[in-house]
Amino acid sequence: MTIGAKLRLLMVFLVITLITTAAIAFWTSNRFVTQVNDLVDVQLPGVSNMILADMMHDGIRANVYRAILVAKTGSDEEKKETREEAKEFAENIKNYINNLEKLNIHPTTRAAIAPALPRIEEYVKSAGEIVDIALSGDEEKARANLSTFNDKFEALEKELGTLGDLVRADSAQSAAGAAAINSQSMYLNIVSLVIGIILLIFFAAVVRDQQGQLKNIIDNLIKESNRISSTADNLTQAAQNLSASTEQQSSAFQESAAALEEITATVSTTESNSRQLDSNARVSFESASNGKETIEKMLAAMGDINNSNTAMMRQIEDGNKRIGDIIRVIGDIEEKTKVINDIVFQTKLLSFNASVEAARAGEQGKGFAVVAEEVGNLAEMSGNAAKEISDMLSNSVSTVEVIVNENRTKVESLAYDGKNKVEQGIQIANKCGSALEEIVFQASNINTLISEITTAVKEQSKGISEVSKAMGLLDQSSSQNSVISKENLESSKELQDQVQKLESVIKSLSGMMTSKTAHS
Repeated sequence: MTIGAKLRLLMVFLVITLITTAAIAFWTSNRFVTQVNDLVDVQLPGVSNMILADMMHDGIRANVYRAILVAKTGSDEEKKETREEAKEFAENIKNYINNLEKLNIHPTTRAAIAPALPRIEEYVKSAGEIVDIALSGDEEKARANLSTFNDKFEALEKELGTLGDLVRADSAQSAAGAAAINSQSMYLNIVSLVIGIILLIFFAAVVRDQQGQLKNIIDNLIKESNRISSTADNLTQAAQNLSASTEQQSSAFQESAAALEEITATVSTTESNSRQLDSNARVSFESASNGKETIEKMLAAMGDINNSNTAMMRQIEDGNKRIGDIIRVIGDIEEKTKVINDIVFQTKLLSFNASVEAARAGEQGKGFAVVAEEVGNLAEMSGNAAKEISDMLSNSVSTVEVIVNENRTKVESLAYDGKNKVEQGIQIANKCGSALEEIVFQASNINTLISEITTAVKEQSKGISEVSKAMGLLDQSSSQNSVISKENLESSKELQDQVQKLESVIKSLSGMMTSKTAHS
């Protein structure tokens, strides 16, 4: 084979190699850019919308329980805030799912959105109805609808769980595809570089001593070298752009992870506050129970006072029938007066204890404090009456027959008034007991609601933890892509350096050939 044929053959191989290298570089770069665009423009927004939709799913349930909680005890401002929050959460969950549906996602993932949409509508509608019922004051009806609402919550949670798994799987597949394409691009570039260098070395060996015939070929080689240099520059620029894009992607992942950590910290704080609220509610329930027991004891003490007054009336009637034994009756009355004084002391003590319990109960114990004060006043009146009786008995036994009729009338009147007061006190105390029973019942309901809220917050915290792990995996994948992009950039720079060295060799060869021609 002639040298011309060899040179032509080498030129053909060189041109084919250049074209192939350029085609491979363009093909791999285009694939990688397409994959990165899919990851940044589709997969990341998809994961973000899915996370936010799942958070709104849990937030709506928390809003429903909050509406029931503030229905009786909350202010108008809290009720208004709860109603507005319900509308906002309902709009947000629909918007996030609609945003996900607008993305160019995988057909399988898109197909999973359709069954979730009616579930979302039913869930949002049920939540809105319960919030309206609760805030309108019908707490019992709102609680009755909770069972159906929780069933819809579970059904939607399954649908969102399936959809979220598909979105995360698509994102992971896209990231893995970008990494694979980048590795493939780097491998093909290296292979093309090695083949080009081998061909150039072989070409230089053939034309080494053929300066006359090879001059035109060297000129062509210089031109092709310039083209290779231009291609290398383009590859370097593409690799730089790819590296910058990968770094931006990694930064976006880190910012998302930081935001997710803040959300996790907020949920943890909410969970801690829920536990503290649960503990306080239990203490309030115990205090209300103790107040109820104290009322029952006070009722028993009032019953004893009433029985004592009745016994005193019977003694007075017996005294009227047996005036002849008035001295002995007076002695008996003195003994009874001591008993009354003891009862008065006990009643005052119970009144003081009831006032202390009413002060602990706060606003709800004001009415009970009035009753306790009234009981204390009645006890003081009974004590004063007993003291008056004792004073009258101590004046003179000799004058008892003269004043017995007056004493009988006064004592009967006082006993009758005391009996009426005690009966009134018993009625008021019974009303206080009923009120405390209602307080105990409401405290029990609050305990139940707080426990359910605490459970919901724990479930939300668990879900955010799982999302955080998924974001960590995506961040790790992005970091690997960044490393691969940097390696690809280094390879491109190395290719550029090799091309420059090759140009230098060609210029030296051209100079040598020119020098040899001049000597000839």
